[in-house]
Amino acid sequence: MVLVDAAFVVEALLRNRFNELEDERNRAFNKPWMLQAVFPDLWLLENQLPFFILDDLLVTVSTGDTERLSLTKLSYNFFFGLLDFEFEPHILENKNSSKILHFVDFVRKLYVPTSCKNSSAGGKLKSLTLPSVSELYQCGVKIKLRSGNNLLDIRFSKGVLEIPKVIVSSMAEITTRNILAFEQRHCRESRVNDLVVIMNRLVSSPKDVDLLVKHGIVESKLGGNIEVSSIINKLADGVVMKPYDFYFADVWEELNIYSRTPWNTWRANLKQNYFNTPWAIVSVIAASLLIILNIIQAVCSVLSVTNGK
Repeated sequence: MVLVDAAFVVEALLRNRFNELEDERNRAFNKPWMLQAVFPDLWLLENQLPFFILDDLLVTVSTGDTERLSLTKLSYNFFFGLLDFEFEPHILENKNSSKILHFVDFVRKLYVPTSCKNSSAGGKLKSLTLPSVSELYQCGVKIKLRSGNNLLDIRFSKGVLEIPKVIVSSMAEITTRNILAFEQRHCRESRVNDLVVIMNRLVSSPKDVDLLVKHGIVESKLGGNIEVSSIINKLADGVVMKPYDFYFADVWEELNIYSRTPWNTWRANLKQNYFNTPWAIVSVIAASLLIILNIIQAVCSVLSVTNGK
């Protein structure tokens, strides 16, 4: 059974990479959306074939070329059109197939670059609470799209919260759920788990999704913002939060400190309510001039009465 399944997977990888191998009898590639139906079965953690078996089977394939086929590159080419996220190009070059357990482990390594996995980032949380995006916005935090393809590269500096682009789709949900299950059972560093935790805290309602969509951070293939908010929150069901070793501890604590500073809230409230449009600014200036003129008139009246006496 393992041999039959492995042969099917290798054939799918090869037919996807080499167009000349396709023919009319191929049921997977010639029928619309057939691959999308096959993909979730390849993606379930309990269905994973060891990578070394696929690699050993691939060695028997003769291509007429002196260069050996790379299982990691074939896997990337196969999943690229199905996965709803991008990653840095150099990451793929550093993947050694002998260190990859299976497809879920392979994609997790694409999610979590080596620089993030081996970094000393992270720490202990002082508080388990975190304001949502809309609450942070009311406190004066600016939301900005973070450049680059590293999903874990969330940063906060000088009142600006930068978040990489997140694409929400049914395939992304399946991928994330299986990676979460894999991390909980086999990985010391639960980076994707921590990513889901912080996104769940930042997105607590469709209003938060509205802000993220407005700033180009969230893109949805499923529908409205209500569905997006629901999916992000459901992904956090069953995740294990480790406050003593949390990857985004620094960002978490800095956001809490910033949101609890009264001056930041007062300044944001003034800007959002009284300086949000040109007409509002004109109205505030006119009202201020009117108050100043009234004060001057009152002072002049008092001075004239005093001088008369």
